[in-house]
Amino acid sequence: MSFREPHLLWLLCLLIIPILLYLLPIPRRRLATSALFLWERFFQSERFGRTSERFRRALGFACMAAVLICLCLAAADLAVGTSSIKARRLIVLVDASASMNAIVDGESNLSRAKAAAAKLIGSLDADTKVAVMEATNELGVLLPFGSPGREAIRSVMAIEPFDGPGELSRALGEAHRLWGTENDVQVYTFTDRRPDRTSWGERLRAWIAPKAGDNPAIVNLSARRVGREIVARFALANYGRSPRMLAGSILANGIQRDSFEGVTLDPGGVAVRTTRFEEANATALQIKLDVGSGEDAIQVDDEARAVIPSLDDMRVRVVWPRKSGHNAYVRAVLSSLREQGIGEPSSQAVEAGGSRVAVFVNHQPAEWPEGGAIVICPFKSGLIEAEGVLGKSVVVTRQASHPLMEGVDLRGLSVKEVVRARVPEWAQPLAWAGDQPLMWAGECGKCKVLFLGIPPGLFASRLPLTPSFPALMRNALLWMLPSTEAMRPGEYTSGWTSRRAGFIENKIDGKVYAFSLLDSAESDLRREDGEGEDPVSGRHSLATFLIAAAILLMGIEWALFHKRMTE
Repeated sequence: MSFREPHLLWLLCLLIIPILLYLLPIPRRRLATSALFLWERFFQSERFGRTSERFRRALGFACMAAVLICLCLAAADLAVGTSSIKARRLIVLVDASASMNAIVDGESNLSRAKAAAAKLIGSLDADTKVAVMEATNELGVLLPFGSPGREAIRSVMAIEPFDGPGELSRALGEAHRLWGTENDVQVYTFTDRRPDRTSWGERLRAWIAPKAGDNPAIVNLSARRVGREIVARFALANYGRSPRMLAGSILANGIQRDSFEGVTLDPGGVAVRTTRFEEANATALQIKLDVGSGEDAIQVDDEARAVIPSLDDMRVRVVWPRKSGHNAYVRAVLSSLREQGIGEPSSQAVEAGGSRVAVFVNHQPAEWPEGGAIVICPFKSGLIEAEGVLGKSVVVTRQASHPLMEGVDLRGLSVKEVVRARVPEWAQPLAWAGDQPLMWAGECGKCKVLFLGIPPGLFASRLPLTPSFPALMRNALLWMLPSTEAMRPGEYTSGWTSRRAGFIENKIDGKVYAFSLLDSAESDLRREDGEGEDPVSGRHSLATFLIAAAILLMGIEWALFHKRMTE
């Protein structure tokens, strides 16, 4: 026998209460009345301390003491037997990925896994230290190593469903990095697929959930704005044992804008569909799959969501100084990027108002706009301190490794009339001619700024004719403009994420984000049936039996007390 919560044995001190109640006499108050006068002699002959009365009092005391002892032993979790797991420390790792939400015979595999994990913890020896962890898209430590008691079981049962893709192998690798070098640590994982070979080797044991049924799903979604039109492309899949006919609807801000039907897919088949509709406002796009009366093991992958910025938020305005002509190369690049769903060119103007991003050609703004500013070859100082124009030709000698420079290679480019400008503290140089910075970028308050000291004309360089110029403009606009948001649960934004799928409001910034599963590995439940080991070993708790015995003894004690008081 052993106790899982030995620190609760101090409750046995409560036995002092029934002992005192038994030892201290309870005097009876006598009240003489005329109605009882004739019975006075009889009362004197029937003394309070007769043998039967003393026996009932002793039996009542014994019952009360036994009740307290049973309850104390149940609180300390008295158990018999020994556990088959001999590790000094055990990591209980529950896979909480979206596939564990699959319903089998009316119960989710996650619920089964939690029940099996709780049963395992309940069977461990008291001297085994257990830690409770979950595997979502990262390793989550819910309870550090401690006694295998009720707190550990509560931590397991408190695991909530997670609607995103899981990273069980990554979680096992992270756990091995932290504790795997200690030979007294083992891992027991509860999942719906057998883990790949890991560094844990023989120290890894697994409980495998039962096989789930057929599951149609939406496994991919991409959406973009091209002017007033929204173009969405999504993929449907049938992860079942027989052909399936699928249908569904497309909603924008809760209003149906399109639908699809009669999509027949063979087992394992995937079909891609495209929808188009006009909407100038910010759009909460929702693709809903109608599975009909067929089997559907996971419901979370029947919907896909995205939040698409409004047309006004995508506007890009080219601003030039008064008495100056426009730059055809900049306009041409912006027009081509529009067809890719990046930006919405506005009419040229002498002010930057009315757009989220402004491109300033040959001058700079009086103040930084909220959003983004691309400043190309400003001739006068202002927010950017221009130091003049280089009178000789220079060659770009090196460039930084930076996301804005992806697909951009300016090295070897010969340039004339380069505008020299001091690099602010908040900016990072991106390209140099020798030691002279030609381009830099950074964030100043709420504005993202890209400075290009190379004139955008053929008189200065061949930059407008190279693939690097549109690539640079594309990278800059993707950095500055709001993008279509289609996230998976577990992905962070502004230090926040969601465990569940849906349109979820971020309490930090007040914005609504779209979360969807969109993961074929989680939606595809075609795998081997459960082959896991039974986590229950030879150690069994007597808490239930002790509580039942306490209730029975309380009934006996009450009967004795009631009989004594009513005689």
